[in-house]
Amino acid sequence: MANTGVTVNQVAVRTIDLEHEREREPTPRNAAWVTPEEIAAVMLFLASDEAAAINGARIPLNGRG
Repeated sequence: MANTGVTVNQVAVRTIDLEHEREREPTPRNAAWVTPEEIAAVMLFLASDEAAAINGARIPLNGRG
């Protein structure tokens, strides 16, 4: 995709915390879970003009643990 204006990045998530369990009942088991809102925030940033220089990156979302 070089010189096409297309950027490619990977958002790496292990477990999506659909029920927000990490916030309600934090444990070592769910500390690395990521909410859909956190994933969306990263994806929106990557799609923004501010992230134009980010290309070919693997973005690990490892929760708050």
